[in-house]
Amino acid sequence: MYVSIMEKNKKITTTSRDVETTKEKPILDNLEKLVKTESQGFRPRKLLVDLDTAYKAYNEVKGTKKAEDAEKTLNNVYNDAVYAYSLDNHVAITGSVTKTYRPLVVGMTEQLMAEFDCKAPHEKALAELIASSYARYIQFTSFFNNAQNIDYLSTEKTNYYTMFSKEADKAHRQFTNALMTLKQIKTPVPTVNVMAKNAFVAQNQQLNTFGNEKQKEIVNG
Repeated sequence: MYVSIMEKNKKITTTSRDVETTKEKPILDNLEKLVKTESQGFRPRKLLVDLDTAYKAYNEVKGTKKAEDAEKTLNNVYNDAVYAYSLDNHVAITGSVTKTYRPLVVGMTEQLMAEFDCKAPHEKALAELIASSYARYIQFTSFFNNAQNIDYLSTEKTNYYTMFSKEADKAHRQFTNALMTLKQIKTPVPTVNVMAKNAFVAQNQQLNTFGNEKQKEIVNG
């Protein structure tokens, strides 16, 4: 892997003589930059280029014996590209719940993004977290209720009860925390203008300022 990466970057040389005598930027700095930017081919834009290449390659061999291998390559690249844009298509977050609740996660995420006008990546991530936490709460509550249909008592049954109960509580906490965080982010910060030369405003305090026997403004903090 290291050799193939070095071969792709023609500007980097690896001989000890180059390290000692080069008058350009030190090779270690170049190597550091290369390592920091290396993503093993999983950058979204790179995946789109690979997807286009794989699709063209598949069309060229479609209907031949090589089509099967080309189709596998195309599907692999497509799956990587889909996950790269998961904050928009919500594929990755659906893996946090069983198949039954995946439509709920996607639908609720889209509704939350519309309600709170989520544009930034962290806002989209919070919307996904809220939806997945809600779905997991329902999921584990359902598991807990189904476990009660067992007609006998045992240590295993008790452990099931405990696990499902804890997971449901955890999902509920994640739901409320993520929802409160998103609300705080999307709630405008109020501004207060005080028309006075000298004023000190504290929390939960009413401030009356007067000048020339005339009240200028009353601010409720």
